[in-house]
Amino acid sequence: MLFRYRRAAIDGMARLNLRLFAAVAAGQIARGGSAVDEFLGWADILATLRREELILLATLHRIEQAKPPPGSGPSAFSDPARAALTRALVPDPFASAGDVAAAADACTRTGLVVVTRRPADPPLVFRTTPCLAALLALASIEGVLGRERQAH
Repeated sequence: MLFRYRRAAIDGMARLNLRLFAAVAAGQIARGGSAVDEFLGWADILATLRREELILLATLHRIEQAKPPPGSGPSAFSDPARAALTRALVPDPFASAGDVAAAADACTRTGLVVVTRRPADPPLVFRTTPCLAALLALASIEGVLGRERQAH
């Protein structure tokens, strides 16, 4: 775990991603294990995330947990939830609702968000995945973002 962290630092990974690496490692240790294979999998995912994507993931999760739409289960991303996400993220860190949707779609590469297409307008439905829930059981993205803001 330390070698992977060090390699990421040497490769110039963003400080925020390094903080998240450390939080995941601490979460694994606190959980009573240091599953290196699991950490390496998380490291590969976390290394690719931009700051704005981390903010989107944390915000999407918080909105989904706050009040699931009636009859849709806790992870459905409904129109009211989409509007809440847009209000939370526009104009900072995203300039428009289109930028939010593009970032959410980009997060599908990680397995932390899934997007499904539907015939109605708007056609995209974003949901967090159990993979994000597993990550958040190890480390709080919002906590890491908060520590990063305090450092500046």
